[in-house]
Amino acid sequence: MRWLVLIIIFITLCGCNLNPSENAGTDFSNWFNIDGDTTLHEPSTSEVTAENVEELPIENNLKELSLAEVMKGTYAVYIQDYKGDWAQGSGFLIEKNLLVTNFHVVEGFRNGLVRNNDKTPKYNIDEILKVDTKNDIAILRVEGIESPQILAISDKIPNIGDPIKALGCPKGLEATVCGGIISQYRERNGTDVAESGEYAQLFQIDADINHGSSGGPIVNDKGHVVGIAVSGLGDGMNFAIPARFINILNRGTL
Repeated sequence: MRWLVLIIIFITLCGCNLNPSENAGTDFSNWFNIDGDTTLHEPSTSEVTAENVEELPIENNLKELSLAEVMKGTYAVYIQDYKGDWAQGSGFLIEKNLLVTNFHVVEGFRNGLVRNNDKTPKYNIDEILKVDTKNDIAILRVEGIESPQILAISDKIPNIGDPIKALGCPKGLEATVCGGIISQYRERNGTDVAESGEYAQLFQIDADINHGSSGGPIVNDKGHVVGIAVSGLGDGMNFAIPARFINILNRGTL
């Protein structure tokens, strides 16, 4: 009986020494640029990436969008940096006031605007809301867009050979559409073949990607976004960022 009492006391003392809050209260305030500071910062270990946030499920049974609807949700993005120089890319709406583009399009942001095409209104970019420099994605806040057309992010990984369309503003030609296929799944270096589409860091595509295409949506035959145009080597060897990284950035849990 005495040994039983001693064992109970020993277990109780050990339990009292545990610190259940040792790993609690982590400060995530530096993960996202959400306080209205539009000064983009250098990459750091606190920056959001696909590896350090949880991906939330995407809604099933997405509404199919026509090409005209996808075009309405695609924008030319014009950025002025702190030197006063202007750069141009593409982007698309994922919520009524949230627009996705590439980080490299908005790097050095001072101010900027977006528009659907040269016959539509211009809207000021209010702030760079979230950035993922590793995967080259930025989410911008743009208020006041009239009748916004939100593009749906596909809940399916495209297969190699699937038809796709790339939309954007290549070489300043707003509202351009070109077609192609998913050519291969690639690792981040752009050369090594990925294990599968689920783990691909890039989709190789043969749709034309030119200067100004960066940040534009790559959509499947249902008009759902499967990727973001990011770079081109020419001769049908171009690349897109898989759309799953958009959800990781926009819907990741804090």
